[in-house]
Amino acid sequence: MPDNPKDLGDFVEALATRYKGRVHGYEIWNEQNLYYENGGRVVPEDAGHYVELLIEAYKRIKAVDPNAYVLAGAPTSTGTNDPTIAIDDISFLRLMYSYKDGIIRDYFDVQAVHPGGAANPPDTLWPDQPSQVEGWNDHPTFYFRHIENVRKVMEEFGLADHQIWITEFGWATANNTPGYEFGNLISLEQQGQYILDALQRTRNHYPWVGAIFVWNLNFSISLG
Repeated sequence: MPDNPKDLGDFVEALATRYKGRVHGYEIWNEQNLYYENGGRVVPEDAGHYVELLIEAYKRIKAVDPNAYVLAGAPTSTGTNDPTIAIDDISFLRLMYSYKDGIIRDYFDVQAVHPGGAANPPDTLWPDQPSQVEGWNDHPTFYFRHIENVRKVMEEFGLADHQIWITEFGWATANNTPGYEFGNLISLEQQGQYILDALQRTRNHYPWVGAIFVWNLNFSISLG
């Protein structure tokens, strides 16, 4: 993340000016609780710095396009607390929401969320309704329904008037990418059914979700 919020502000202002009327929403950063999205290390103080970046971006975008949505970036779903890897998403959100007595309240329209699914069906959730799939099932961040835990934190901080948008979700399938081995436990048919079930669950149970995006990337394609 940029050290100086003004640098990000200059960029998003130029972006909003160029694409006003064509781009209707801006998510500010991505998985800011993850080390490689933050320059190789992440510590609790980075949550406050992120809020400062978000405030600057919000002001600059709204000055150009008041009707555009500004999304608080989605933390990666993780229970890890290690400065060389990540800060767990719930702790990071609490730090964001409590920074400067909750100043964030007036500087975002929507909270973005990335609920992971690992190999678990979308109607399961640890610990009360855990998946029976072997592995990646003993923490809520391995479940699509972890979004419910994020919502509870928003309500706790008086942010229930803000929507959630699921800006990344899905289930990996067979692959040889380190960290995504759970995809080898899911068939293409299961992947399709889980995505459909998650969409239906969102429509039926999560009235506070305003949009949902399936994330897709073919890891066999070289991006280098």
